[in-house]
Amino acid sequence: MNLTQTAVTPAPLAFRLSRCKGGSDKYGACEVCGEQADTMYILTPMLRYVRPCGTESVCFPYAGKFGHKKCLASHTEQMQALAV
Repeated sequence: MNLTQTAVTPAPLAFRLSRCKGGSDKYGACEVCGEQADTMYILTPMLRYVRPCGTESVCFPYAGKFGHKKCLASHTEQMQALAV
C-alpha cells in the first residue's frame, strides 16, 4: 500500500473462506492445528483500503491458509487483533 491509500477503520482485514474439493489427503494437514481433516477450507485474508478518489478496494498482502473451518475461524480473530 502506498502513502496515498489509507486503511479502512475499524476493521481493515476482510476474509474469504472457501471449501476445497478434498481433504488432508490432497492438501496436507491443517496449517493451524496440524491435524488431518476430511474436508479442507482455504482462508484468504484481504486488506481493505480507501483509494484517493474515495472508493474502497482490497489487496491480498497475506498468504492463505488451509485447515479446518473452526481452526481458520479462530485464526481470523487472531489476525484481526494484530491488525488493529
